[in-house]
Amino acid sequence: MYRLEVAYDHNFTDIAHSIDTPATRFIDTVAWPAASYWWRVKVIAPFDGSYSNVRSFTRRWMGPDGSGNRQIARPDAVKVEDFSADPGIQVPGNALKISWEPVAEASHYEVQFDGNSDKVCTTPHSVLTPYLSGSLGSQTGSKCNPELGAGLHWIRVRAVDETVGDGKGKIYSLWSDEARTVDSAVPEPVVFTIGPDLSGPDAQQPAVLTSPRNGKVFLDVPTFEWEPVSWATEYELVLARDQDFTNVIGTFRTKNTRLVPLQRLPENTAIRSFYWYVVPCVESEGSTPCLNENRAVNREGKFRSFKKQSVLVKLSGIERRGTPWVEFTWEPYSQTMSRFARKTGTENASIGGIKWYEFQIKARGTSWDTARTVFTDLPGVLPIDLQFGGRFEWRVRPVDESGSARPWSDSRALRTPRTVPNNPPRLKARRTLTRVRLTWRTPKAKYFPVTSYTVYYSNKGTRWKPLTQVSRPRAAFKIGKRQRYWFMVTASNYAGEGPPSRVFVPR
Repeated sequence: MYRLEVAYDHNFTDIAHSIDTPATRFIDTVAWPAASYWWRVKVIAPFDGSYSNVRSFTRRWMGPDGSGNRQIARPDAVKVEDFSADPGIQVPGNALKISWEPVAEASHYEVQFDGNSDKVCTTPHSVLTPYLSGSLGSQTGSKCNPELGAGLHWIRVRAVDETVGDGKGKIYSLWSDEARTVDSAVPEPVVFTIGPDLSGPDAQQPAVLTSPRNGKVFLDVPTFEWEPVSWATEYELVLARDQDFTNVIGTFRTKNTRLVPLQRLPENTAIRSFYWYVVPCVESEGSTPCLNENRAVNREGKFRSFKKQSVLVKLSGIERRGTPWVEFTWEPYSQTMSRFARKTGTENASIGGIKWYEFQIKARGTSWDTARTVFTDLPGVLPIDLQFGGRFEWRVRPVDESGSARPWSDSRALRTPRTVPNNPPRLKARRTLTRVRLTWRTPKAKYFPVTSYTVYYSNKGTRWKPLTQVSRPRAAFKIGKRQRYWFMVTASNYAGEGPPSRVFVPR
């Protein structure tokens, strides 16, 4: 058994983690915050040894940037209405959309306006449309209303990774306007001007929908867009599972003509259709009534549909690295989602964040209800208590920032290594009138050395009773003068007891 100590200082006065493990490597299930760490290891069983030399490392949130190179995590390519950083951007007040490249393993994002800590919108998506409120399904309502007046504004974005369990906090990326290294340039600020609202027709009709087109498949929520209605002070977007809009799952209000809900759509392994329409509303005597929905429900061209498809976690495989402990790995879900988005031509649409992964493993042939579950921030786990030589099945699914679990991956089967000793070879018995002496050779044992031997006896060779346990490959006993005996010897190590060898002692 080993003890791994990780500290925030080289004198180990501030211990961050102390882990006892039989394995020679350790993978935590919780992502550690950015910091410098020092670590050391010592043997604690079967004897108490001395600590190894101290080593150190620095933890920073790393991930692929837009070019695929590993960099310090930071939202890149922040755009306003599909325009990159440009002080001359003028955006209509009712057509504001902000987007950025997703950050690997982010749970959600914070968008800050004008450097004001009171003007921050939080979203699980990589697209934000201000001036909205509403709820989706069973998720609680939320809103984003930075109250941007006419004139010049600037924005910045950072990613947030929520870690597993016990309220251990959050890990933050760089802000989008911060340099990654001391040698790199500071990104250009994303500055824009709020201009006059877009104008539109004044007909008493639902808004003309412009995006997405009917039937398009998305991994996350799409960005809903429509043309303005001149007399509207607000719009209501209704989202349903059916084109009759009898099964409504979301209702939103916005002053914008672009909308991305601040929640996530329900997940399913199959392609699922959703329907939506937008009706204009006008403020009147303290309330904001909207156009009757009968102008949109089952009216040709007044509503649209899109499809939502979940993508499953892609299992990578297992690794042993010359040890009996199995490491289970899978592709980071952000990579899986990005590949799906490229395949479906929706790489410019939002890609939602996840909190962590749920890993399950069970004995082969048993129900998943009996499975052991592990929650982990990382795309891999290293369980150290699996039965050696056992047959198992395992699977993984992501859990999004709302706490909703996504569909399970396909399951895979494996057999853990057999690590108990072989049966003791060359077992011999030498009998005298009143004593018997047993000898044998040390058996082969992969991974763990033999620690003890157990001797069993029987008078008929059928029912066995334990006689003694020894640490050396020999044993001697008193016996009856006219009694015959069967003896059985097994070897044991950390993994358990191995198969027996038997010997018969006649009268």
